[in-house]
Amino acid sequence: MLAPAARTVFKAQEVAQTLPPLLVEALNIAQVLNPGQHNHNKAGLGNQFYEYAPYKAGMPTKEIDWRASARSEHTYTRTTEKETTQKNVFWVEHSPLMAWHSNKKLPLKEERAALLALIFAISLLKAQETITPYGRQKNHTSLEGLLQFFEHIQKPHPLSTANVPLPKHTHVFMFGAFSINPEPIQQWLSQHPHITPIIVDVIDPHEATFPYKGPTLFTSFFKGPAITTGAAQQLRKQYFSAFQKNQENLQKTIQSMHGLYAPHITNTAPHNTVLNTILKLRQGV
Repeated sequence: MLAPAARTVFKAQEVAQTLPPLLVEALNIAQVLNPGQHNHNKAGLGNQFYEYAPYKAGMPTKEIDWRASARSEHTYTRTTEKETTQKNVFWVEHSPLMAWHSNKKLPLKEERAALLALIFAISLLKAQETITPYGRQKNHTSLEGLLQFFEHIQKPHPLSTANVPLPKHTHVFMFGAFSINPEPIQQWLSQHPHITPIIVDVIDPHEATFPYKGPTLFTSFFKGPAITTGAAQQLRKQYFSAFQKNQENLQKTIQSMHGLYAPHITNTAPHNTVLNTILKLRQGV
């Protein structure tokens, strides 16, 4: 007969076997991340000290900080930081650009995008924040909703303004091929100036380095005409010029909205992108 601890481990292993491999991988990676909780930098109900404020007539005397007041000629109250739940919405691109990789040893871009989204989502849940798939009203507040969250982000959900309320300062996490095809995301962002975008640009190593040389056939992801060149290296300068311009324009737009732009190359570790981005969020976007 199994001991209670052994039964718990066996049950966990049994449940893990029924989960999608990508979700299990995300859970394993997120297990080692500890980005901490989000600071809201607003006075209100909470436990963490925020700032001292002058005492005003009519305020409850229990709010007076007598120690701080004794060191000054004035009377001060002690305010705490407002602890409210940050709304986090997730969207993953599923265009033909994302169903590609330059090497079979690398993940498809849409696979890496989903993995990144899951790691972000799990990390936020661990920090007691909520996650919401784009296009859904239901907020997930615990790991029990992860499978449903995963199933939703695995399906295409075109960006639109219909039936998708996004309150002011909502953190919208977006994962896609934005430096290759920036127009859709630029247009969508222009329609939502009140949100805080966290844009994760998923890039294949060949997109980042353009290693092509000699005779090369370039086919279109969007049913456009194929391009044949006898010396692909001659296109490198033109390609990088357009690629970098797209990234710079994206960064300017996102910075103007007090958001974050995080490029991620698919042959690098996903947890580095997640941890670095969340730490920047904790420091205040």
